[in-house]
Amino acid sequence: MVHVAEDASGGLGQAQAAYPRRMCLDGEFQEWLHLADGLAAPGVRGGLHRVEHFVAATRSLLEERGGFPPERVPVAYCMPPRAAHRLALARLGFDTVTNAKILTMDPAWLPQEPVRGLDVTEVRRFPAETDELFERGRVGKGAVDARTAEALNWRFVDRPGRTQTHLFLAERAGELVGYAVLREQVFDGHDFAWIVDWWNPGDDPEVGRGLRASLASAAVVAGRGPLAILLPETSASWLEFQSIGFHVQPTSFYIAARTWHRRRDVNWMFWNWYFTLADFDA
Repeated sequence: MVHVAEDASGGLGQAQAAYPRRMCLDGEFQEWLHLADGLAAPGVRGGLHRVEHFVAATRSLLEERGGFPPERVPVAYCMPPRAAHRLALARLGFDTVTNAKILTMDPAWLPQEPVRGLDVTEVRRFPAETDELFERGRVGKGAVDARTAEALNWRFVDRPGRTQTHLFLAERAGELVGYAVLREQVFDGHDFAWIVDWWNPGDDPEVGRGLRASLASAAVVAGRGPLAILLPETSASWLEFQSIGFHVQPTSFYIAARTWHRRRDVNWMFWNWYFTLADFDA
């Protein structure tokens, strides 16, 4: 969905795009809103004029869609750079969830040998069994985007304009036990090999080791690196990646949200929301 702010002549001044996200919260599904791209029309001046257009377009969107479920969405979130973050806090009712940090490591330093009893393969699409994998993995996560086969195939395979991605599935005794998605892209000025999505139910160390071995091998073959991943710093995966040598690196982005639910405020989101870079990339 897109909301537009008009300029003084009645023409397009600023457009603000947002994408609905199907979230699972403590076992129940509801919709959140991801505020993504903002676009100023050609000829719109910078400075105060552009700021006011941005605020007007975003405020219109929040007033129309934000509120109490099921009629409206109880959470709108975004990952803005510093200037937009200040505006979101000062003018749009947002609060900070956290400052976005990433974990990075040279893929050549990671073990690339397969893990015994674990089969990791690169595939073109997510199979139907991904739905069951999501059901197992969402237990214990307070809030998580629905990572079903349909949703993941749209996000990483079928969506027009998508960038090149590599999908890795981990199986043990024929059962799907985890997946990872690798993408070569620029984020925050860094042209890294990004692990844009990571799903390891139960934080199984062997599954994690097997997936990282395949990711590292793919990055080395492609001559890309370092490997980088965005994860909640309260997650077990955040600690696991650090334990095997990934280093914390700050970014110029913040994760912010506006909530209409008193109990599930930004403090609750900090401790309970599982996200990766894929949750901020439509």
